[in-house]
Amino acid sequence: AAGFSLEAGLTDATDEEAQIKRTMVTAAREVIAVVDHTKWDRAAFATFCRVADLDVVVTDDGSPEMAAALLQQGITVNIAREDGRS
Repeated sequence: AAGFSLEAGLTDATDEEAQIKRTMVTAAREVIAVVDHTKWDRAAFATFCRVADLDVVVTDDGSPEMAAALLQQGITVNIAREDGRS
């Protein structure tokens, strides 16, 4: 993803890439996003996955506020820490 925000969801820079990813999200039984904090609170051109469609987000510990907001929406958040602990 080129960006991830609570309002826009997972976004990409081109509609072509977003279309492919939309198809994968639609076909998936479980949607897991792996997004580091540099993508949070950024929205690119085309949304391919709404936050409501996410099951799990794997991220680093650079945005505790966003992680808390996802947890409040019932989305599992796994924090990958540099030291290997979770």
